[in-house]
Amino acid sequence: MNWMGKAAAGFSLLFLLTGCWDQAELPEKGFVMGLAIDQVAGGRYLLTTQIFKPTQVVGGKGNEKSYINIMAEDASIAKAIRDIPGHLGRKLQWSHMRIIIMGEELARKQGLADVLDFFYRDHEPRIISPVMITQGRASDYLRLKPLIENTISQRLYEGQRQSEASNAKTLDMNLLLLGRQTRSEVGSGLIPYVFTSQIDHMTVMNIEGAALLKKGKMVSLLDGERMEGFQMLMNRYKSGMIRVPCERNAGGNKVETVELLSLHSDMTPDLRRRPPVFRYKIRIPIAVSEISCSGDITTTDKETAFTERVEQAIKHQLESTTGYLKKIKFDAMGLGNAVYRKNPRLWKQWKPEWEDIFAASKFEFEVEVTLVSAERT
Repeated sequence: MNWMGKAAAGFSLLFLLTGCWDQAELPEKGFVMGLAIDQVAGGRYLLTTQIFKPTQVVGGKGNEKSYINIMAEDASIAKAIRDIPGHLGRKLQWSHMRIIIMGEELARKQGLADVLDFFYRDHEPRIISPVMITQGRASDYLRLKPLIENTISQRLYEGQRQSEASNAKTLDMNLLLLGRQTRSEVGSGLIPYVFTSQIDHMTVMNIEGAALLKKGKMVSLLDGERMEGFQMLMNRYKSGMIRVPCERNAGGNKVETVELLSLHSDMTPDLRRRPPVFRYKIRIPIAVSEISCSGDITTTDKETAFTERVEQAIKHQLESTTGYLKKIKFDAMGLGNAVYRKNPRLWKQWKPEWEDIFAASKFEFEVEVTLVSAERT
């Protein structure tokens, strides 16, 4: 066949292509932006699905909400999801889903592997969909009014990203990462935690800290400040600020603020003894953001004294995080996985008692702070 014949054959194949693989047109689809899962009486599931309303954009109706919440209840997640199109009148489209949130009561009572099983097996939901746990009912959060975004689902999605990137008070977590965590040798998992608070009679949504999962169930909570220490230990700290207490002779409870421009952390396990020792070397360039008691940091001696105070403040934060995790016997950092990789035979001996071994383990921190800028902002 010459080149003209090949071109004609290729062109004819274009007529066999369709716009959508399932042949469903856009007006027949309901685009899922977010999903809330709660447990109600009798162990049944209450699903709240947030569907995007494109008419708000097309028609330009400024006062009309750009979404609608559809609810369904059943003893099965998959069955409840199948009931939603009957209420909505459209086929659900999962490819644009921004978030899955689950109520704390559900997370504490039932293993999330069972709750989320549908989303791992079905081909439509994205395996990189973020997941969170809410204080109180998850459905209540989808009823909140977004401040800037079109939907509260988008607000939750963006809030997680920004909080993780700008202050390290939470972490990036999705279905894929959660599955990897819970199926690791240690089996522990962390999911961002969402709660509301009141500021001057205004309801504010906070994405801060993490719910701690053991055997798929929520067992405790890591607050935002300890989460910063966790991110440092995991070498995931991108940017943030820490408070540095002034010296005692400064009077009062004054603090200064420094910005951590980046962070590099290395961990070396010492497995020659039981319990093991985990040694961390952490390097941090900082910039001064707010000074209240140090005065002018212009000499070498003053700079050294200042950076030493910053190093002590960071060590205290790391000790607070590891101390709390040891107290509740929760290996959030997955150190048991590191033991398994380094010495599988030793891990086989330690694994049945790992919670107690972790609780007795020792942590040593070597923190080196470099002052990049002493300018006040």
